[in-house]
Amino acid sequence: MRDYAKVSPQFWMGKSGRELRKAGAEAQVVALYLMTSPHANMLGLYYLPVLYLSHETGLGFEGASKGLSRAIEVGFCSYDEATEMIWVHEMAAYQVGRSLNPRDNQCAGVRREYASLPENAFLSEFYERYKDDFHLDVKRQSRRGSEGACQGPGSQEQEQEQEQEQEQEQNHLSGAEHFSLHAEVEDPIFIKLPLSGGDGNFALGERYLQEQAKLYPAVDIRQEIRNMAGWLDANPRRRKTRAGIKRFITTWLQKCQNSPRAAHSENHFRSAGFSGVSVPDSAIPPGFRG
Repeated sequence: MRDYAKVSPQFWMGKSGRELRKAGAEAQVVALYLMTSPHANMLGLYYLPVLYLSHETGLGFEGASKGLSRAIEVGFCSYDEATEMIWVHEMAAYQVGRSLNPRDNQCAGVRREYASLPENAFLSEFYERYKDDFHLDVKRQSRRGSEGACQGPGSQEQEQEQEQEQEQEQNHLSGAEHFSLHAEVEDPIFIKLPLSGGDGNFALGERYLQEQAKLYPAVDIRQEIRNMAGWLDANPRRRKTRAGIKRFITTWLQKCQNSPRAAHSENHFRSAGFSGVSVPDSAIPPGFRG
């Protein structure tokens, strides 16, 4: 975690500030958080799950997603959902400087930080933006092109992600199809999640929900499944393949299990229909405790 961060008064009065103001309060809060986030580095290119953003700003998942999307729309940042990496475009210029002397020790620091970044969609763009200011000498290739970078939580599904999911179809298809085909016969259907490419729906039965409740005891399974259905309905081009839908569900529930929202009371669990599930003594993960 950084000890401090620089935020210029121009954040509120400059061109970006005016655009963020027009975009709404959520966008302003998200933008300010991105500049001062405890997870940030001096490059402004760092790992940031939306759940972190949601919890630490207090905006909630919907508010954080809305603010992030609008910050992206005004050009303040970009977000790669596949790797959950955020790039605040001009943050390095404010945190480090502009047009540094090649002998400046900060240049070496930037090069080390850049070299240590995990693969993501913005490595090449960052290099092109800052190669002259920081005298970068090694260009890293992005994991995928900038057109493949997600434009926020509500952005379009990318073709490469679809291809990656299809490559895994041999490992996942059999189990996924078996569940989908027999769910209605074996137990009552709770909800159906829409799939990509006009491939129909993925049916989730009561038995499957009870299994997930055992795996994620701190999560309101029914409500989170409803949230998934609403999200997929609102983002038709980001729907998952039949092979990838169970991975999508698992990833969503894992994040909820590890988020502050997982601190549900026992009564809340029982009202959700899972009276047989025990509530952990401390449902809030250590990393989120105040």
